[in-house]
Amino acid sequence: VDQAIAFERDIAPAAIILYFQCSDDVMVKRLLSRGKTSGRVDDNEATIKQRLATFHENTQPILDQYPKKVVTISAERDPDVIYKDVQKALDSLPKANSHGFNDGLQDNQMTRQLCPKEDSDDEIILYENGVQNSLPISDNIAIPDDKNRPKYVDDIKIVDNSGKVPKAIKGICLTIISALFFSITTVIVKYVKDVDPSEMAFFRFLGILLFTLPVVMEVKGSPFGPSKARLWLVLRGVAGATSLYFRYNALHYMSIANATVIVLSMPVFVFIFAKIFLKESFESFGLFHIFALFVTLIGITFASKVDLSFTHTDVRLLDSNRLDNHRQLIGVAFSIGATIVGSSVYVLVRKLRSLHHSVILFNFSLVAITETSVITLFLNDFKLPTNIPAISANAWLMCLVAIFSFYGQLLLTKALQAEEAGLVSIIRASSELIYSFVFQITIFKEIPDKWSVFGALLVMSSVLMTTARKWIITLPKDSKIKK
Repeated sequence: VDQAIAFERDIAPAAIILYFQCSDDVMVKRLLSRGKTSGRVDDNEATIKQRLATFHENTQPILDQYPKKVVTISAERDPDVIYKDVQKALDSLPKANSHGFNDGLQDNQMTRQLCPKEDSDDEIILYENGVQNSLPISDNIAIPDDKNRPKYVDDIKIVDNSGKVPKAIKGICLTIISALFFSITTVIVKYVKDVDPSEMAFFRFLGILLFTLPVVMEVKGSPFGPSKARLWLVLRGVAGATSLYFRYNALHYMSIANATVIVLSMPVFVFIFAKIFLKESFESFGLFHIFALFVTLIGITFASKVDLSFTHTDVRLLDSNRLDNHRQLIGVAFSIGATIVGSSVYVLVRKLRSLHHSVILFNFSLVAITETSVITLFLNDFKLPTNIPAISANAWLMCLVAIFSFYGQLLLTKALQAEEAGLVSIIRASSELIYSFVFQITIFKEIPDKWSVFGALLVMSSVLMTTARKWIITLPKDSKIKK
């Protein structure tokens, strides 16, 4: 329903909803037949029935929301017959000659924009306003009568999105900008040393909540999301708050670049979690992934410069004049904790991608505020904002943390709704690594030593190998690259 509301808000009110109806028994037989040739492990009867149940659960609200706009087509017939009925409906849509389309919606890109599909075995398709009264009706099409059919709008505006950024590129661009916002907040947290990390996290989440409230109030339905999604929303909040708290603490013990290098290993874990929990396209965990994790851990060791010689000699690495081994270990522990817990955030947000982004952010900020408040009250002396002079630089910087955090989370959430979790985590981690080295050199005047650079290269190599392998796996079997 959220997607339908967004469609009507951003494009145009829906005049007709095309619903392909097929019994579960027929769908099970078809998918089992497909499974014999596709090799998909989830094409078994038990899993198929679960997927169909999920589809019906998500579809019925649409049918209930628009009872007078639904056109039902039987999908249990020959494909050619079904195609002809669909073609009749498409041919009856208002023509848009002014945009260069001579036969209705024949432009592929326009069709994709005006006909978003549900990710399921059956499909619901929403079209723009206007179905002519002369729409041919076959025995297998149930269409609203004339008095219930929406009137044709003469001045309808067809949105030509041919100049817009493609979905895949859009997700990448959103991630890069999101990483910039997060990097700026990281610089501020590193700069403001007299504010406890839990307090800084609290004000960050408070800012997200305040900016999200006006948006979530306009969304139909409960701001707490559907009942079956609330546990996942809570887990997303807990994971996000815990990961951020760990990362902010790490910044008190390590340089920005070194802490970011460790967090850069996150995509390796995200790919594994996404395969296990989201069934995203990634082959089973094997020797390659063990090797990738090994390279990642070696890179983390060099970047963090922890003394792992296990000898009694006083071996000091190049960074020992800034941080002793004990503080460095604490920073590494916090960074690794932020990496592992943060990896689950991508999976959880991706799992909740059907929800409106404001619902995800609203619940995330509520849970995160609760968690950071408890941490602050039990582990630190909580300082109310009144204790910070209004004219102080810290007050303004904390306001900036709230603003940049909101936009960073907003863009990251929208990126995860448009793109796979693994790819988003790679783009974000790689972007933040570049930003962190730039900020460390330009703002903090700290030049990374050769061990930090070498560790960063190892981690980046692991991430790139994982990405390249995933890309090759997704190529068609007849691809020259795959051969």
